[in-house]
Order: sequence, then C-alpha cells, then structure tokens
Amino acid sequence: MASGSRTNVPVVVALVGMNVFMSIVQTNIASLNLPISLEFHQNLYGLGLLTSGFFVAYGLFELPGGLFAFRVGAKKLLVVGGLISSAAALASAASPTFDVLIALRFLSGMGLGFAFPPIVVLLIRNLKAGSTGLGAALVSTSFSIGGGIGVFGWAILSLVLGWRESVVIGGVLCLLSTLVVIWLLPADGPLTEPTRMMSALKSVVLNRQILVIAVAFLGAGSATAIVTNFMVYYLEQHLGLAAESAGLIGGLAYVLPLLSSPFFGRLYDQGLNEKRILLSGVALLAAGIGATALDSVPSAVVSVLAVGLATGIFFTVGFSAARDRSPSGEMESFTVGFVDSFSLVGSFASPLYFSVIVLDYGYPSAWLVGSVIAVVLAIPLVFLRGRGKNPSVLTNGSGATNHVVTEIDHEQYRALER
Repeated sequence: MASGSRTNVPVVVALVGMNVFMSIVQTNIASLNLPISLEFHQNLYGLGLLTSGFFVAYGLFELPGGLFAFRVGAKKLLVVGGLISSAAALASAASPTFDVLIALRFLSGMGLGFAFPPIVVLLIRNLKAGSTGLGAALVSTSFSIGGGIGVFGWAILSLVLGWRESVVIGGVLCLLSTLVVIWLLPADGPLTEPTRMMSALKSVVLNRQILVIAVAFLGAGSATAIVTNFMVYYLEQHLGLAAESAGLIGGLAYVLPLLSSPFFGRLYDQGLNEKRILLSGVALLAAGIGATALDSVPSAVVSVLAVGLATGIFFTVGFSAARDRSPSGEMESFTVGFVDSFSLVGSFASPLYFSVIVLDYGYPSAWLVGSVIAVVLAIPLVFLRGRGKNPSVLTNGSGATNHVVTEIDHEQYRALER
C-alpha cells in the first residue's frame, strides 16, 4: 500500500513503539557486558563474539527476509521477526552457558533482520504522501529512544535486578508491542507473481546508485557499532567510571539523533542535496570516533555527542535515499534491507577487529582505525547522482498523487530515475 493523503496515526504509533522495544532488545546487551563477562569469565574478545553473533544473524536474514516480504507481505514478516526476537530475549535470561547466550543472541538478531526493513517501509506507507524523510526520521528517533533506554536504563536495571531479570523485561516489552501491531496493522495488499521476482531483484542489486549508498552504510555501520557496543564497557573497565555514569554517557549516542533525525528528514523531504548531507554525516561520525583516541572521559563525551548527531543525519537520509530508489513498491523492504545489510556487515566485523586491536595495541589505535574505515568507505558517495523517485507514489501533471502498488513499469521508472 502506498502512502495516502492522511496519516494512519494509530498504526504509526504502534510501529514506532515496536521499534522502540525492539531497539531495547538490540542495545541493552551493551550495558550488560560487564556482569555477563564476570559471570561467564569472558574477556573483551568473548564479548566481541557475543555482539558479532547478533549482527551476523541480523545481516544473514535481512535480505532473505526482504525477498520473503515480496511474497507474503511486510506485515507478516514484521510479526514473525518480532515474535522470534521476543522469544529469544526471554530465553536468554535462562542461558546456562556463554555459548548458549551467543546462540540466543543470534536468534534475536535473526528476528531483527526480518523485522527492521518492514518497519521502515510500513511507517512510510502509513504516513501521508511525500513523507519519506519523516518516516525514516521516525525510525531513527524511535531507535534512539529505545537505544538510550536500553543502554542507560538497563545499566541501572542490571544493578537493581541483575542482568538476567533485565533481559526478561526487554523480551516482555518486545512481545507486547508485537501483539499490538498484529491487532492494529491492516492486512497486506495483493502481491506480485513470483515470475517477476528475479527481474525486480536484479533491479536493486545492480543499481549503481543503491550500491554507492550501501558501501557508505558499510563504513558508517562499522564505525557506529564500536561506539554503541563498547563505549560503556570502555568507560567502566578502562577509565574506571561507575556503571550508572558510564551508561549515562553511552546513552547520549542515542539521545542526539532525536535532534538531528527529524530536522534532516524534513530537509530531505524539502529536496536538499542528499549527497552533501550524507558526506557531512560521515565526516562528523569519523571526527567523533577519532576524538575518543584522546583516551579521556571528556573526549568520550565529545565522541558520543558527535556520533549521536551523525547517525541521526546519515541513516535518516541514507534510508530515505535508498527507499526512494526502490524499483517497485513491493521491493521497498528488500531495498531498505539491502543497504542496511551492508551496515550490519560492518557491525559484525568491527567488534572483532576492534577487540583484537585493543588487545594488541590499545584503545586509541582501535578508535582511530574505526574512524579511518568510515571515511574510506564513504568516498563512493561522491558518485551519487540525482534523487530517487519512489514508484509507489507518482504524481501527474496537475500535482495530484496516483498511488501504484503493483505492476510498476521498470522501463518507465528507469527513465524517471535518469
């Protein structure tokens, strides 16, 4: 279903809420690393495996999930993902060994891989037409709210209740939000015949403009992951801060996108140059991570502030630009998942290389490497041209909106794109 003339407020609120609680499940492990490492006698490398296991599954199942949505619809895929993540989070609280915990985090990542692209697509579809940037901003801000609660709130909860009880609370909230979405979200519309799947798939993975965005996502995802996953542990273990202070500082990375995401989402909808926005976001991200190499609490604060603002800028506009280059309405979930999967590859790789570099050369070198990688992989953005014209919503000469859900003429779309 394409965007209409009005916003479906109850559905939008339900989707935003679900993304908040799924984000808690994704991020709260960062605040539980220390008690988990003490109970299971793990070092930084073991925690890197725990973090990477989640993102491996997230990346492995996001693209197959996007193709699955092509056949069953975005709502069904979203519900399956939410239920898997909820069940895995609840089971994690009873993990008898560290290996079992890694396996359950893998399942939780699988659920997020299924659920995230449909959340982006369904939010945009249930907003009024011409609100792609706003939809992406709502995704980013709701993730930031959930991430901030997950990092700061769960740092406190783990002290009061213990890490296992804290994980249970996250799983229950995720399950309840999934049930609300099942109740409120309308059924998916008719879907395209499978004979068109391969041609639609090629139109995404061979699109040079989408690939340019995807490569930049690889670097930005890699850089962001080392801050969001290890900042709290770094402040506690290396700089000696108390858990609540470390959680508060680490949580700032999720608070700042609340400022930058809506603002830059609105700028995108108004037609501001997306290439400049994306390059500016990467530059701020790299500078923030590089600042942490000064190895002090003030530099860590500067880092999370810069990274928070930068992620709100980059991912809001990046998802908007990718979604608006989707060759058809049915391929929106796959297109969003395709670029996000590059980010997840970075999120999988960076905890591993970061922990190895820290153990061999120290934290400053590891932060600098993360900063350089973000810059290098953003270079292809200089080749980004034009703006996407999402085929789900086309306008006629009078400015009226014609909604097209299926059977998009790919030749006409490519002509529009040129």
